Amino acid sequence: MTLSNEIQALELDADENLILLYQVEWVPADPTTNTSAVYLNFHSYDTNDTLTFDSEDYYAMPIQIEGIEKQADGASARPTLTIPNVETIFRSNHPLRSQLASMSVSDFSLEELLNKRIIYRKTLLKYVKVGTTGTTPTNSFQFPKSEYVIDRIAAKTSISVQLELASPFELTNVKLPSRVVTGKYCPWAYKGWRLDKTDVKSACHWASNIRTHTGSTALVFFTIDDEPLIFQSCLPESIPSTYNWSATITYPINSIVLQDNVYWQSLSADNLGNTPEEHSPFWRIVRTYIEWNAQQSGTVDVADSRRSSYVFKNGKVYKCVRNHGASKDPETNPAFWTTADVCGKLIASCKARYQLDVRTAFDIPIAADSSSPGQVDGIVTHNGYSHLVPTAIFNNQISLPFGGFPGTKTFR
Repeated sequence: MTLSNEIQALELDADENLILLYQVEWVPADPTTNTSAVYLNFHSYDTNDTLTFDSEDYYAMPIQIEGIEKQADGASARPTLTIPNVETIFRSNHPLRSQLASMSVSDFSLEELLNKRIIYRKTLLKYVKVGTTGTTPTNSFQFPKSEYVIDRIAAKTSISVQLELASPFELTNVKLPSRVVTGKYCPWAYKGWRLDKTDVKSACHWASNIRTHTGSTALVFFTIDDEPLIFQSCLPESIPSTYNWSATITYPINSIVLQDNVYWQSLSADNLGNTPEEHSPFWRIVRTYIEWNAQQSGTVDVADSRRSSYVFKNGKVYKCVRNHGASKDPETNPAFWTTADVCGKLIASCKARYQLDVRTAFDIPIAADSSSPGQVDGIVTHNGYSHLVPTAIFNNQISLPFGGFPGTKTFR
């Protein structure tokens, strides 16, 4: 008998109960790397035991949702989710602590719940396994699920927190036509679904491995300011003082030098006497990253956050946003790491990514005699990934897919 047949019957078994399950999407799925989403799972049933439903474990939490309703017209419902003050409960022996710790998350704040997706499920007791000794059901029937986004913290006390939820299709304040021409910014979502995978999010389907050279697929990343992010191993292992910028050396285009503890790439041929500085037509800043490991700490430069630590893991680069010691996995610790590869929303951002060129190596003059160059590897393969140093030369034969320019719904 299916769940719908049981509900339509005159009565259920005397010992039957309605089970409410909640899933918070802590880390979204990433189709570009084929990684699944990571969820925090909770139940509000009257037991401290773990419930297992459809092969997923749900931990006990006093949690309640109110205001769920569906209607054909008018504003969409904005339910409220009431939970304990998890910032204080997290410091005690609560399942939330164990579940987050299993994902290398050792710190937590309520603000990290904002904009997270929450899935609300309802089923019957007979379709869940209670504890570790309960019977595993043969079916996983459930009522239609509901999905929301945690929009804001509506109220907070020392005991409880009330979160206001919004529909993922919330259209409040959106006007038609929504793409009003307002200036120089791109309206598309960065790294949306690729066109060959049902492009439902945006026209921008930029992929970090969009460029190949001599048969090798290489990764390339840029900051929100369109600064190339390159693997530290692409540079000489030890940058001697002779690699420091010098006003007496003529640098060819693409050369990378060190000035004021920052790497710079030459944007001009015969680059002589031009001091590397921001907004210079002769130089652009290059940020470097290393591969993350469990012993890796992270530092934030208070004076200039762009000089903070950058690390690489599983095809992505992350920037440190909070000083910390070891064991803060960037994939599961958004309080300490954020995605470093972010679009600048400008036409220049499109050009930097889509029209970049690739070289196997760059010459770097390391002495007053510029005929004695050093060399930077253009592509370095490490642990199964090929890392790229982009050139400063654009391939203008490649068209830019920025069909929405100029215009945007919100400025960056």
